[in-house]
Amino acid sequence: MLGSRNKKIAAAALAVSVALAIQLMPPTATNASDHIDGPQLANDHASDINDMYFFLDPNDNSRVVMVMTINPFLISSEIIGQAIFDHNLRYRFEIENTGDAQTDRFIDVRFTRGVGRETGPQIATVTLPTGQSFNAPTNVPTQGADVPDIEPPALTVTTDAASGASIFAGVADDPFFLDNTAANRFVLSSINNPGNPNRAIFPNRAGFNASDGSDPNADTQGPAPRQARNQGQNQGPGRDTYAGFNTLTIAISVPAAMLRGAPTAANLQGNLIGLNGVTQRQRFQTVQTNGQ
Repeated sequence: MLGSRNKKIAAAALAVSVALAIQLMPPTATNASDHIDGPQLANDHASDINDMYFFLDPNDNSRVVMVMTINPFLISSEIIGQAIFDHNLRYRFEIENTGDAQTDRFIDVRFTRGVGRETGPQIATVTLPTGQSFNAPTNVPTQGADVPDIEPPALTVTTDAASGASIFAGVADDPFFLDNTAANRFVLSSINNPGNPNRAIFPNRAGFNASDGSDPNADTQGPAPRQARNQGQNQGPGRDTYAGFNTLTIAISVPAAMLRGAPTAANLQGNLIGLNGVTQRQRFQTVQTNGQ
């Protein structure tokens, strides 16, 4: 029996050479990137979905790529003991292809048990919408790139000959980027000052320093400096909160035809496909005396 669910939603329109991102979700669903959503997931990082990515393969528009990133803020120096997929989770890619925002097909990924500092890979079992399934090894995390006499292993991408589906599962640099501190301060300032957020809250990020207590938005400083700031001039770089952190990643490539549905009134050409990412944890789990 499966219990808690954590989900992210993405969608794309499939055409010969165009991928159009849209959102198909009820108002209560998560519709943006987030890492560690709340108190419950703070105690269960393994099930925490960071982001979903969904796009046409730029090298072959007849294929679709789906990416789920899970378990954020993995530290490189501790990666051998952290980069483990939870064998008690089902990682589900839910497909919507009729235009009604309801799941029509899904792809499931489950993993064998992983142990910290284990030399061998976990084995993923991928179940496709067709009912076909295949197994694939995960990429074993190493720190070999920083050690001269240790070469990191080649990336493992497994392709199932029968279905044409491919999978990469392993640790990767988190592709998401944002200056979280600046974003949070800006949101709060926008709430407190609708239409006129205070840019002085970024003294080291926006290219000026308000440590003297002056208000860089005040008209007493003259129109030229104010105009320059409002036009984005003299702004320093942001600080990527996610730089240097890794995340677990499941990337699946399948023929687009595997996901397309029949034309409907809401999806006239059958090319509109939505993607919803879900992690599902077994409600009842057994722990043996040896910890297995």
